[in-house]
Amino acid sequence: MAKSIEQLIDEANIRLRAGKTGLVIELRRNCLSLRGILPPKPGSDRTEPYQQRVPTGYRGNPAGIQLAEADARAVSAKLVRREFNWADHISIFVPETATVAELLERFEVDYCSRFSATSWRTYCAAAYKWLPQDQSLTSKEFIKVLNRHKQDTSSRQKSWNATNVLIKFANVEIDISSYRTTYSRKPLNSKDIPTDEEISYWHKKILNKQWQYAFGVFATYGLRNHELFYI
Repeated sequence: MAKSIEQLIDEANIRLRAGKTGLVIELRRNCLSLRGILPPKPGSDRTEPYQQRVPTGYRGNPAGIQLAEADARAVSAKLVRREFNWADHISIFVPETATVAELLERFEVDYCSRFSATSWRTYCAAAYKWLPQDQSLTSKEFIKVLNRHKQDTSSRQKSWNATNVLIKFANVEIDISSYRTTYSRKPLNSKDIPTDEEISYWHKKILNKQWQYAFGVFATYGLRNHELFYI
């Protein structure tokens, strides 16, 4: 009986551990990755190596596992020689058949080499989680993601920006220009600011003492919502 993909990965990982490479092979959504203690990605707020994944671009099949095992040994050697560079693991060419999961693994490395990991988590990952991870990119799926947000809203703008940079990275011909928002922050006018009398009036209308106190602190010091919990 032929061995399963999971068995082949387990056997490869036993060999990698025996060789003390510090890396193992993982199967994620039919994509193979290497996992181990690696230097921070460019733009990361981390300063010390920590456990991360390296996308290999190989599918979860016997041939892919052999290639991934060879890559693991090559990466391990680079780590020992202090020659590991995240830029070596950014794929400029993305196959048309690549799944969203495969594409995002490559794009995360590329994005974090130019911007911060915090920006990736806040603006990109939040939008990409709605894409079908095991399918290829299509305009239909992107439009579904964009339509989750109302037109001319901040969330629509962030989603469009995240979607647009992913399309450019993948170098695919998908036009989402018609879904771009015209959102912009409203200018602050004096009429938007309540008078002292209005603030005092609404402060007295709050019956709950704790919420009344919170309202008073916001009005007096101009705190953001979350800052209330630090005083």
